[in-house]
Amino acid sequence: MFGLFKKAPTEDEQYSEKEFFSTLKKLEAAPPAAIVAIAVALEFVMDMFQSKYPSISKFALQSKQARMDYLTSLLDAEKEFEKQGKPEYSVAAKLFGLYLSTFMSTRMTGQAEMFNAISYILQNRKLPK
Repeated sequence: MFGLFKKAPTEDEQYSEKEFFSTLKKLEAAPPAAIVAIAVALEFVMDMFQSKYPSISKFALQSKQARMDYLTSLLDAEKEFEKQGKPEYSVAAKLFGLYLSTFMSTRMTGQAEMFNAISYILQNRKLPK
């Protein structure tokens, strides 16, 4: 009954999930070696995150401004990696940033699915099916 009063997520709140899975879909055409490189880059991006925040829950507890600042730094890193000719690191920063951006809203969508996709890539060095 109380679920009737819940607001559906806005388009902005759903953007991260849609963009995340759209990016994964585009990567399906990439050769396996590129996916392995993205997995390694994703580990690097996550290690950098963990050097600042020991866990996702610690990140989620930060002020909205602190979370926004970190997401901005990831976007800057994504662009810098692209300039340096490191597209695998750019893609990794984008995927992880899209996942983290779901922590900016109280009505989060797609977190579990995105987390599972990242975990799968890291563990298997290939895209989830």
